[in-house]
Amino acid sequence: FPGYLGHVCSGLITNNQEWADQVKAAAEIAGERVWQLPAFPEYKKQNESEIADLKNTGGRDAGTITAGLFVGEFAGDLPWVHLDIAGTAWGVADVPYQPKGATGVMVRTLTQLAIQFAGH
Repeated sequence: FPGYLGHVCSGLITNNQEWADQVKAAAEIAGERVWQLPAFPEYKKQNESEIADLKNTGGRDAGTITAGLFVGEFAGDLPWVHLDIAGTAWGVADVPYQPKGATGVMVRTLTQLAIQFAGH
């Protein structure tokens, strides 16, 4: 399943816009595409369970968003960003910058983010 954003763009979900903006800026420099998705409270309801404290899947509808919100439940009050790479982790066609197969997507972005933090 390539995810709703296909093989071109990774989803970004967050509880902190400043942190999201830093990640997006690093992705831009690194040449990787991200698209911020909403983290509206209504989506959290999909992770509620009648049996457990929390379900590990909100279902297929808005799955990228509910997956991010699931991860966010464990961050407490800390700012977090979830990068959903379901569709971008595997390249389905040769492109000039990468052969078909595992992409290593977001490694360049996270490296750029570390470089930016090291400079502060």
